[in-house]
Amino acid sequence: MEQTNLTTDPMREQLYLAALLHDIGKFYQRADTGAVHSSKYIKEETRKLEAIICPLYDGSYSHKHVLWTAQFISDYENVFNNLLQKAKLSGLNSNQKLLQLAAAHHLKPEQLSFEGRIIREADHLSSGMDRSTDIAFQDEQDESKWDSFKTKRMVSVFEGVLKPKHIHQLHLPVEPINLKKSFFPQTDFGDPDYAALWKEFNNEFKFLQQENYRDFSETFLYLLYKYTCTIPSSTINFPDVSLYDHLKTTAAIAVCLYDWEQEAEDKNSDPFLLIGADFSGIQDYIYNIISKSAAKNLKGRSFYLKLLSDSVVRLLIDRLNLFEANVIYNAGGGFYILAPNTPATKEKLEEVTHFNENQIFETHGTSLYVAIDSVSISKATLMGTDHKNTLGTRWGELFEKRDSKKKQRYQQRLVADYSSFFEPGKTGGTALRDAITGEEIPEGEEFVFLLDGSKLRKSDAGATGNEVVSELTYKQISLGRKLREADVWVISRKPLTYWSDRESINPGNLGVYYYFLTEKDIKKKAEELKASADSVKIITINGKENGEVDFLNTMIQGCNNVYGFEFFGGNDFPADGKGDPKFFDELAGEEGFRRLGVLRMDVDNLGLIFQKGIKTHQSSFSRYAALSRNLDWFFKGYLNTLWRKNFSDTTYIIYSGGDDLFIVGHWNQCIAFAEKIRQEFKAFTCMNQNLNISGGIAIITPKYPIKKAAEESAEAEKAAKNFMGDTKNAVCFLGRALGWDNEFPVVASLKESILQWLQADKLTKSFISKLNAHYAMAEAESKDKEFTLPPKLYWMMAYDFSRLTTRLQSAEARQLIEQCKTDVVSNTIHGKRFETYHALQLWHLAARWAELEYRTKNNNN
Repeated sequence: MEQTNLTTDPMREQLYLAALLHDIGKFYQRADTGAVHSSKYIKEETRKLEAIICPLYDGSYSHKHVLWTAQFISDYENVFNNLLQKAKLSGLNSNQKLLQLAAAHHLKPEQLSFEGRIIREADHLSSGMDRSTDIAFQDEQDESKWDSFKTKRMVSVFEGVLKPKHIHQLHLPVEPINLKKSFFPQTDFGDPDYAALWKEFNNEFKFLQQENYRDFSETFLYLLYKYTCTIPSSTINFPDVSLYDHLKTTAAIAVCLYDWEQEAEDKNSDPFLLIGADFSGIQDYIYNIISKSAAKNLKGRSFYLKLLSDSVVRLLIDRLNLFEANVIYNAGGGFYILAPNTPATKEKLEEVTHFNENQIFETHGTSLYVAIDSVSISKATLMGTDHKNTLGTRWGELFEKRDSKKKQRYQQRLVADYSSFFEPGKTGGTALRDAITGEEIPEGEEFVFLLDGSKLRKSDAGATGNEVVSELTYKQISLGRKLREADVWVISRKPLTYWSDRESINPGNLGVYYYFLTEKDIKKKAEELKASADSVKIITINGKENGEVDFLNTMIQGCNNVYGFEFFGGNDFPADGKGDPKFFDELAGEEGFRRLGVLRMDVDNLGLIFQKGIKTHQSSFSRYAALSRNLDWFFKGYLNTLWRKNFSDTTYIIYSGGDDLFIVGHWNQCIAFAEKIRQEFKAFTCMNQNLNISGGIAIITPKYPIKKAAEESAEAEKAAKNFMGDTKNAVCFLGRALGWDNEFPVVASLKESILQWLQADKLTKSFISKLNAHYAMAEAESKDKEFTLPPKLYWMMAYDFSRLTTRLQSAEARQLIEQCKTDVVSNTIHGKRFETYHALQLWHLAARWAELEYRTKNNNN
């Protein structure tokens, strides 16, 4: 599918930029030291606009932040005039049209142009409230409350999830986005320094040199993300929604309204289409690896699926002529896009859906499928006035439609091309197979690759006797390595001839090309990029090692490209001397007791959170966007910080994004990493008892098939999710699910005590063997019944442990054994009784864990 010419309506693109700018004055005003008439930034010409663009309410002008919006546009008059001239927009002189669109949105509808009314309504719908009501006219940035609104901070969207009434106690820092722990919600802050933040923002804004609206606006969107994602959009009504989320969703809604108003046949129809998609087959595809070289391919294979999902999104945005802001969420093999509900949109959506299905089928057969569906959204739903069709309800309906479609995968293809599914193919038997995946190498491929990267003709492969892989597998292996080395991803809708010497990948043959380059590569091709007729997208990955994000340092002046940044969970890995991923075998330890851990985790009840987690009267589109974006920041971004600080030598982040993760590494480090992730997740989500994360860990030998290990970790995660019915909030390893809040801390504490005295040679391993024997007896007696201790076990334990203590010299070790005996008899630990397990079960698990750790530390088989 060829690229669509996106620049077709300059007025529409100006509308998009104006919507992104419409509340920039809230940021600018906070950075000022005075009110309108004492401002050090507002010029006299702008002051005169007060009676023109500020609404009159109760005898006074309100919403004066629009004057700072107007001043910002005036400050950069040359920049915006240049865009106007290149777009050849007629009408008002200079940038007056843009200024009126962006700054006059609080006026009455009859005072505005068609486009102005669009932005006004989009502003209302984004925030879920009518800005013309008395409540909305309580302007938090009123001059009488000058010091108040400048010192108020944004609160986290997580703190109030699933809570009917809540007083926010934690606040967010006012600083550029970064991947540091200091970006978490906190209690101890001084007054925010908006002036310093505004200065940094302006310094970077000056780098924006694009000469067309789309590239300029899309780069500006990333700049807004960097600097306004912790600035509250409102300090009265919406303190947990950032200015960034409000500006982004307003722009998305404005574009949809613009198209719907002009194209919809039925003006009583819902104006919006919420498009949702989800890939199925991801787990099987990633882990379908039979070779010992799994570590070399697993990272690239996982990353390939991320690029495949991104390609589907870019294709939809291109074909539907939408913008980056219309992508509400994109992670974990799923995405949501807000589009106009018009006949043209529906027709193009069906067209691109069929194209995606066919291309993915041709490339991957039935192993992968993307289910794409949509639901219409009304204005009343976005405003929160339709209590039957709430935003959460409509989102839930989209979940159901999408999941239903996944059960009928390739239905149309099945009818149209029956033979490809059910009739024998031409290959099989002696067909050449991929050494890593075990799949047949496609018949049409002329070349194959050795594991060292050497290329040879497929017809000659059998004669070499060497293991070979398909071109796709080779590129996936290469992807994992390049991901670590690259500073930027360059994305284009066609191959870039000036980088013909660099390998690209076109996932699913969808027509989206990715190059993985360094900053030097970009600067070397500055002239070619300037001369390119079609813009490309240049994305900086994960920022700097110190956690800061700097994405405009690769910008080339006069170059019409989109510049942005993205977080990706696990772009680095433990490497060997050649820079390749270490084999999993190397992570299991050097000698003695060598085991790997395979960890899976995801957020509990996320579907419920999206459907019911936000109170109906606060159910704004921008708030849902904020919820998704913040989860993404934690899993795609901050997890890299955690990994780099504590676990970079012993674990791989195979995948992390959306709300889940998959990690392979040293068995004990996987348990420690899971505990750390849970601790940090709880801190990031404000210790909200309704927001939890569960996980499962499979502990395996180094040679164990990764596909089987992935299945076992999935079963362990399922056991954690079923902990105490549906309580969840648990972790499962060594065959036992433990609640994070109660059971896990107790077992970890007992494990440390046992290990301490084992390491000090004050406790013998006979204590563990006797404990294991008594546990086995109790388990055999219980069979399928509730775990209970037979009466004879009490006196047998008392006898065995009493004999054992007489042979121990250490008072501490004797005390530990006495504690164990007391706990088992009383069925309490530290005086606490557990609903889920008998004390003996918890002591047994702690002893097993301590024994494995002792064997690991002492190289003991």
